[in-house]
Parts: sequence; structure tokens; C-alpha cells
Amino acid sequence: MALVMFRCPSTGSNVRRWIEDGPEGSPESFVPMDCPVCAGVHFANRHTSEVFDNGEARGDEPEPDR
Repeated sequence: MALVMFRCPSTGSNVRRWIEDGPEGSPESFVPMDCPVCAGVHFANRHTSEVFDNGEARGDEPEPDR
């Protein structure tokens, strides 16, 4: 099993999830993960911990409001 850590885009909380080992896939691929913080499902990159949200990949740093 592999530990993936990401930031919940809904709450901003840090989340840790264990996922099954499997084909590594492309470094650009995202896998669905249940979020215990907001009870939603987020797509996270197992290599970079970026979260795909509303059509954009996000890293640990949130985009500043403009």
C-alpha cells in the first residue's frame, strides 16, 4: 500500500489516504480518493499530491484570490 497526502480543496485540510499498490501509471494521472474530511471524492496524483478540482490541478498552495 502507498500513502498519499493531499489538501482537501473544499476545506483546505491536509488529508492522508492509503491506496492499493498497482500499476504506477503516468506521472500525470490522477486517482479517485474518498475524503474523510468533507465526505467527497477528489482526484489526486499519487506522485505529486496535486488534486484535480473543477478542471484544474492544484498543488499544496491555493491560488490567491484576484
